[in-house]
Amino acid sequence: MYFMLSVLAFCVTANATQKVVQVDSTGRKEYHKQQYVVEKDKVIPIDSTGRKEYHKPSYVIKTK
Repeated sequence: MYFMLSVLAFCVTANATQKVVQVDSTGRKEYHKQQYVVEKDKVIPIDSTGRKEYHKPSYVIKTK
């Protein structure tokens, strides 16, 4: 739950298309964990090769 909140907080400030990669407590990237790409108002999961995984849940960013 905490990860998704931080991803959404990051996504609100993201420009165009950006990739979101999880990091551990020391700041190293964890490529073996789920990665996301931010496009317009959507957060879409991607696989290790960068292809979008539409069969997994995506998230919509709504701003006021």
